[in-house]
Amino acid sequence: MAYDYKSHFPAIGQFDKNACWAASISWWLQVMAHGFYKRKWLTQTDLITKFDSLCEENGSMSVANIRKVCENAEVRITLKYIAPAVLVSDYKHISEPVVVIFNYPKVGGTHMNVIFNRDGDNIQCMEPYYPYPGVDGKRTGQILTRPITFFGSTGQIGIGYLPPGEKAAE
Repeated sequence: MAYDYKSHFPAIGQFDKNACWAASISWWLQVMAHGFYKRKWLTQTDLITKFDSLCEENGSMSVANIRKVCENAEVRITLKYIAPAVLVSDYKHISEPVVVIFNYPKVGGTHMNVIFNRDGDNIQCMEPYYPYPGVDGKRTGQILTRPITFFGSTGQIGIGYLPPGEKAAE
């Protein structure tokens, strides 16, 4: 049985239309800060403050700068880019949260979620841009189930996960 992240870690709503990166990474870090991994949780505000110099004027962040955030010593997310077909075919047993960067035309292009608990063709995700379109500062985010193919509307998908070899703290 899959871990019930929804009951233990409520979704985090992004502060504005371009803060999906901060809300998603914050939620991922929150999960990693509890239980097994003993990571430090950085809130969405912490992340925006810490990485403000990497943001564009509108609060969005380039792919290159997302990589810098992921490589930061406090964040430590291994980030790689794969074809959508690889996500569908090779990542059949996603149980722990994985950051996913994908093209989501509904919200205007590149977007970020956290995915976990894949069951067949469906996967749960933490969607920070809810309600849509919502009001800046009042979004709650939502944990929902989507088909794994939902993330395949782009040439490549970024996936971020625990660095290889990092194990649960005992």
